[in-house]
Amino acid sequence: MEDLESLDGVGSAIATKLRTAGYTTIEAVAVTPPLEIMEKTNLGFNTVLKIQESARKMISADFKTAQEYYERRKSMRRCTTGCKKLDEILGGGIETQALTELIGEYGSGKTQICMMLSITAQLPHDKAA
Repeated sequence: MEDLESLDGVGSAIATKLRTAGYTTIEAVAVTPPLEIMEKTNLGFNTVLKIQESARKMISADFKTAQEYYERRKSMRRCTTGCKKLDEILGGGIETQALTELIGEYGSGKTQICMMLSITAQLPHDKAA
C-alpha cells in the first residue's frame, strides 16, 4: 500500500490534512468528490483536482466525466421498434448497449415490441432502419 506522500503535490502538511479529514488511503482520495475533500481539508479546488488525478493514475481508475458519457450516448446506435411514432418518442428507437424497461398494461404490446427487437437486432445496420 502506497503512502499519501507518494501522490504528486502532497507533502507532509497536505498529507496530515487529508488524514485528519479521514482520507487515509490513496483509494479514498481518488474516489471522494473533490468538493467534499475541499470542505474537510480547506485545500484549494485545483490542488484537490491535481492530487486526485495523481491518485487515480496510481490506482488505475478510469473515471469519465458526465460530458464524456453524454457524448458517448449521443453516438449510440438505436434499434427501430418498427413504429415511426414510437421511435420518434424514444429519440430514434431503442438504444443499443443499454437496458430498456417496458412497462404497460396487459395486452399493450410489450411482448410484441420485444419480439420485433429480437429480430431487428440481428439484422445488418443498413437493413434495420
